[in-house]
Amino acid sequence: MKFNPHEFEKFLKQLCVLAKDSRAAHERARQRETDNNNKTLDVMHVVELAPSMLGDTNLAELLTDIRQDRREAKTERIIAEKFEKWADANRPAINQLEQMLGDVRKTIEAEEREKFYTFKTDLIGRRGEYLRPDEKGETDENND
Repeated sequence: MKFNPHEFEKFLKQLCVLAKDSRAAHERARQRETDNNNKTLDVMHVVELAPSMLGDTNLAELLTDIRQDRREAKTERIIAEKFEKWADANRPAINQLEQMLGDVRKTIEAEEREKFYTFKTDLIGRRGEYLRPDEKGETDENND
């Protein structure tokens, strides 16, 4: 696998964002799971106490959708909780990753900004002159 600095920078950024957002992600998943539990309770109580409120509602489809979403939310909550605990326990490492991300960005920006070539011969340019990517070669098109 070839090392790509831009892909590495993107990976570090995503990891740092996930670590910072882990507590909020855990809370969002927990709230979604709770909301779906409450929806299930609402449906069950309507069935028990006021079934006429359901009208033409397809109860099986409604409960299936609620329960599937609840299971997805539960899985997200479990994973987010584990990642949140890991992020809390490894805060110094995450801070180091954030510093590394800054260093990687600076290195990439400097590399792109400082690209140049020094001519070795007089064949195309003048020996010892610098060629930068944003410079256009000085050619006289009228003297062909």
